[in-house]
Amino acid sequence: GGPGSRVFDVYCNGTAILRNFDILKEARVPNRGIVETIHGLKANAQGKLVLWFVPVVDYATVRSIEVVDELR
Repeated sequence: GGPGSRVFDVYCNGTAILRNFDILKEARVPNRGIVETIHGLKANAQGKLVLWFVPVVDYATVRSIEVVDELR
């Protein structure tokens, strides 16, 4: 499939951070990395960022995630 065939929502600790994220549309070229920068994420009571990938069309696909502490 192409754009529109793999769409999903991303939640962090129960809060939506990406809605209807079309990974194939964002990549524009097959097998190309995507950088999404999201600021202000807060750890839960256990000090974790818990991510959920909720399918909209087909299933989510993620190869890697990098989390970098924001400068204070």
